[in-house]
Amino acid sequence: MSERFAESVAAAESALAISGRHPWAMAALAQGLGGWGKRADAKAVYGELMCRARRSYVPPSTLTLTALAAGMHPVFVGSKPFDAWRAFRGGDGMPPTDQAIVGGKLRAIVWMPSLYPPRHLIREPDEGWGA
Repeated sequence: MSERFAESVAAAESALAISGRHPWAMAALAQGLGGWGKRADAKAVYGELMCRARRSYVPPSTLTLTALAAGMHPVFVGSKPFDAWRAFRGGDGMPPTDQAIVGGKLRAIVWMPSLYPPRHLIREPDEGWGA
């Protein structure tokens, strides 16, 4: 099975070279990498597309496909998972918002590595942090 993903990635890399790194070719590459289990590489492609989206138009559907391939999860702004992530990361640690049409309404979302943050910190803050 993994050889088919390798073929998919090779084809997507060829498409990238021919198209000048078109967003659709980048999404195809990320999908192949994600399916092959190379999430870190898919996340790098997602990061490149997000940087590009700050400078020029990138179709939202390509960002969505790439984020999903990288193992990211959409979290609605104002939902319980969003509030949990904000408490975990702090307001300044949240990624920029994106938009999605859900149930006919435009909703703000953020892409997170999981639906909810980890339940516990590795160490409690008062147990030796900086002491």
